[in-house]
Amino acid sequence: VTSISYPAGFSGNWSGGNIAAGANRNVTVTFAPISATSYSGNITVNSNRTSGTNTRAVSGTGVAAAPAATRVIALSGSLEFGSVTVGQSATQTLTITNNGNATLNVSSISYPAGFSGNWSGGDIAAGANRNVTVTFAPISVTSYSGNIAVNSNATSGTNTQAISGTGVAAEPAETRV
Repeated sequence: VTSISYPAGFSGNWSGGNIAAGANRNVTVTFAPISATSYSGNITVNSNRTSGTNTRAVSGTGVAAAPAATRVIALSGSLEFGSVTVGQSATQTLTITNNGNATLNVSSISYPAGFSGNWSGGDIAAGANRNVTVTFAPISVTSYSGNIAVNSNATSGTNTQAISGTGVAAEPAETRV
């Protein structure tokens, strides 16, 4: 056997040589498609044969690879609390959305001073979202602001959201003289 020829997409491990009468040698044929399409043809064994069949049909189908896992985080919701009386609290909703194709794991959320939330960690399925109740509880008469940071295994997206509020004094009780 001098050589073996293969159709596109196929190859083999033949290194050449003789095959004794009545004997055989195995050839490992490999299919390695380079595009998502059907492949077919004949493997042809080139030799000094005097009779017999020297071709063998072969076929296979290349399929597209699965898309890479993505976990795309998006945050939404108005977190502008306006004025809240010191000693009181107000709540708003932060929505965490996973626009990817794999499960997003949110491990924690960091809040600036004066703000807190009810997130206990967990997964958000691909294409789904979860709400977090964010609380503003000012302890002094001042402006509060910063960014909430959502800590996760996101592969892309924005994991911060601006937040603000102002602590205001309670109105004095009305006194009569």
